[in-house]
Amino acid sequence: MTQIPQSWRQEKHVFCFGLKLKLLALLCLIGVCVGYTIEKNPQVTDNEWHVWRVTHKKAYKDLDEERVRYAIWKDNVQYINEFNAQNKHMKLKINHFGDYTNLEFRYLTNGLRVENRTSKATSFLQQGDYRLPDSVDWRSKGYVTPVKNQGVMGQCWTFSVTGAFEGQQFKKTGKLVSLSEQNLADCVKGFGSIDNGYNYVIENGGLDTAEGYPGPGKVGECRFNPNAIGVTCTGWADLLKGDESALQKAVALTGPIAVGFDASHRSFQFYSSGVYSEPDCSASQIDHTALVVGYGSEDGTDYWIVKNSWGTSWGEKGYVKMRRNFNNMCGIATMASYPYVGR
Repeated sequence: MTQIPQSWRQEKHVFCFGLKLKLLALLCLIGVCVGYTIEKNPQVTDNEWHVWRVTHKKAYKDLDEERVRYAIWKDNVQYINEFNAQNKHMKLKINHFGDYTNLEFRYLTNGLRVENRTSKATSFLQQGDYRLPDSVDWRSKGYVTPVKNQGVMGQCWTFSVTGAFEGQQFKKTGKLVSLSEQNLADCVKGFGSIDNGYNYVIENGGLDTAEGYPGPGKVGECRFNPNAIGVTCTGWADLLKGDESALQKAVALTGPIAVGFDASHRSFQFYSSGVYSEPDCSASQIDHTALVVGYGSEDGTDYWIVKNSWGTSWGEKGYVKMRRNFNNMCGIATMASYPYVGR
């Protein structure tokens, strides 16, 4: 597996960004593996490749790039087949990331940097005895907008921020309104992060609706429209770092919660169904954000219901069941928070 240079590692702030690797750099990364993967996957047919390309609308600039992508795709198909043969409780499938190396995938979709939590946040208080339900799913209560797709914009934190606001706004008003990730991507200065997103909405006096501030899918000039505000914010709460009990209580009593976690692994890149569990996951190397919208259990295994921002062709129609109560799997409770809405 290609190692990321130490100088690329992230230490302080939290942000997501898109990075397109040039073909020459990609060839240098995968080297002789191109020939190897073509040889090693004779069972994968050209027709399957063609169907996948048509399904995901893939086009390449020339034959050389197509050959490289084909080799990567075949290697990923082999990995998925071998994984599924060895695992009963979690399955993978080829998806729109199928022609990306894992290194490309990580930089196109994730790329978070972990920041020190701001002193402006309040702490989530766990006072009182509550009998929490065995399962919660805020989707069934109307708190959650349809799954969105960040594309190559890469600003995953914006989707966590809007998702948390959308749920809290619905809780307060009974109206579910899709909010603008593009507003956050364009207008938050410096490093984008969940906390910085909350703070922007406070200082700006609001966040636009998705309809009032549509996006081209890439970061551009700030075009905030004060006549299209969909939500305001008075503050936010950070949950105790790494405490899954606090996260469960917050989800059950408050609603959907913005979270960060380690999504860097090939198993997550091609996750399809079942309860996600990755032995190599880190609880501290957080590189992606999403939204916990509930929790439950399956065949005796506890899980979180997590809304991702990679479209409905990834995972379980855009969601992943992340293993719960298992040593803070992938850091799911490491940086959880939710906002206080003003209107």
